[in-house]
Amino acid sequence: MNILCLGGKAIGVGLALELITVFLAARFSGAPRHHRRLAKVRSLEHRNAS
Repeated sequence: MNILCLGGKAIGVGLALELITVFLAARFSGAPRHHRRLAKVRSLEHRNAS
């Protein structure tokens, strides 16, 4: 899970569009540390759904 935050007064429209394009094109690497993070999130979701 990733979140992109852009400051409206800090960057221009061109840079914002470039950042959004790169952000949306990013793919899950499948690295073990990322799988561990996902497991933590799933655990929290399961616990909160009960």
